[in-house]
Formats: sequence, structure tokens, C-alpha cells
Amino acid sequence: MEPRPPIDRIQAVLGLALIATVFACGVVDPSGGSKPLAIQRFVAVPPEVATGSPSVLSWDVEGAESIELDNGIGLVQATGSRTVHPDATTTFRLMAVAGTSLATASIRVVVTGGGPSPSPSPSATPRPSPTPSPSPTPSPGPTPSPSPEH
Repeated sequence: MEPRPPIDRIQAVLGLALIATVFACGVVDPSGGSKPLAIQRFVAVPPEVATGSPSVLSWDVEGAESIELDNGIGLVQATGSRTVHPDATTTFRLMAVAGTSLATASIRVVVTGGGPSPSPSPSATPRPSPTPSPSPTPSPGPTPSPSPEH
């Protein structure tokens, strides 16, 4: 009969096999669970608008501690959208920070010269001006007859 290996050694081998299986299946992220900082998507739809018309900025960021959109928008969530109404061609910059890492992305919304189609404004309904009634034509008065001379 061969001697049996000690139980501690069997448990250690089984434990290592279990750990290797868990990492290989992706149950545990060996990097500590944090995803690397990345701006996955940053778009404007539509990318070209008439003055004052809306464009929707949409983004998706992974692994960030804070995310900011410039041009007065400020801090935003990792995934989101914002409707903007630029009056002139504008470049929007998305900045994401994780520790000492910084990721940025920019998109440009081009504004064309024509404004949004104006909505009809109420205006006075033209009224026909009254037609002047014909003024009577002066009729010739009695013709002076020559008076006899005295």
C-alpha cells in the first residue's frame, strides 16, 4: 500500500484549483474590481443645427470618480444626456477623472445661419378700406342770361 498524502496538501491543491477556476471564469476581477478610465461614447445628435435649435449630447464613461461637461453644464453622471441650444458653433468637452488619470473627449455642434423656423405671429387682419362714395359732380347752374341793357 502506498502512503496517502497528508490532508493539508490535498486541501491546498483543491484550494488553488478553485481559486484558478474563479479567476478564469471572471467571477473575481484580479485588478481589484475597478475598470480602467475610459470615455466609451460622446456624441451630439444632430451634430449640425440652426441657430437656437436643440442638439442632444450623450455620453458613457467607465471607471471615473468625477465627470464634468464644460460650457456651463458642470458635473454629470457616468451615463447621460443633455439637450443644448447653441447660438453659435460650439465645442463641448467631456472630462473624466479617476485618481491621477484624466480622459477627455470633444464634440463640435455646428450652427448654421438660419434660425429655427419662426412660429407664425398674430397680425392684424387686413380690412378693406371703405370705398369713397363718388362725390356728386357739380351740375352746371343756370346759365346767366344776358340782362337787357338799360
